[in-house]
Amino acid sequence: MSIIRLLLTAFLPAAAAACIAVKKHVPVYALAAVFCAAAVSLLPVIVLQHLVHSFLDAGISGQPEAVQLLFNSFITAGLIEEAVKAAFFCLTAAVLLKKKLPAGQSIILAVFFGLAFSGFENISYSLRYSGVQFLRLLTASTLHGILGCFYVSIVSAETKRKAVLIFVSAVFLHGLYNFFIFLLT
Repeated sequence: MSIIRLLLTAFLPAAAAACIAVKKHVPVYALAAVFCAAAVSLLPVIVLQHLVHSFLDAGISGQPEAVQLLFNSFITAGLIEEAVKAAFFCLTAAVLLKKKLPAGQSIILAVFFGLAFSGFENISYSLRYSGVQFLRLLTASTLHGILGCFYVSIVSAETKRKAVLIFVSAVFLHGLYNFFIFLLT
């Protein structure tokens, strides 16, 4: 697989979102900061997932396959990934966007964050597993872009309870996605 093809397919959705963002006057520094945050957020996700597997695989492996599938889908993938991504986006938004962006620009920025994260994750998956590149381009990129909207909602939630509900919804949606992907593969 060529490096250029890998990069193009991994970041095609993020590039499209960046073009839309520039046309909608989202500041380029905001796009750059969010892109870097998405890249950096992948490392704690990988480390936390590895730690969870290191400490809990022995106990989980003795459980029925359905329990293992649910754990990997909703905890290892959904909870860890969404917690880290939401934290990185919210911190980046808090530090970077002291000046409030209009709602439309904030949403575009959040979608871009999700698509950029997906691009880095797609590269990671493509290097480990053959034949997943185009499936992930269509499904995972869409999921992560949509989940970006949840992060804007968390940042702008009027109450902590509403923010927690939005976060739990993102975890559930991500877990559901992984559950069906694991079932199909």
